Amino acid sequence: MKANKTKVLAYLSLAFVVIAWGVSPVVSKYIINSGYSPGIKRFIDAIFASAALGLIANKQLTKINKSVLKTSLFVGVSFAIAMLLEGLSHGFTTPAMSTLYGNVTCITVPLFVAIFSKQLPNAVKMIAGGLCLGGFAVI
Repeated sequence: MKANKTKVLAYLSLAFVVIAWGVSPVVSKYIINSGYSPGIKRFIDAIFASAALGLIANKQLTKINKSVLKTSLFVGVSFAIAMLLEGLSHGFTTPAMSTLYGNVTCITVPLFVAIFSKQLPNAVKMIAGGLCLGGFAVI
């Protein structure tokens, strides 16, 4: 019975992510067309992402030690700066290049974490990075 409940929860979560991902461009266009800057849009994205992380992984967040927190803060600030610059660049680039810039985080974030935490990424992150590189080749 527990396996079925977990499976249903996994499918509902996946459906929520797909719906949120599909609605995101519409909401982004509305926010930017309403006169808000890309920085405000990125800030709103970060608030929702942080809230989702808090809801999903609240028990695991209590296990963070000082070293992990220090690395996370550096990577997070670097990521925030990169996302802000990406948002500002939307008006000066093509949609394909904008997507390329957005997906480069699949490679840079695990790379920064590996460099600063001195731990290699797991197989899933390496596969994701490889798929991103394949997408770059297509673009």
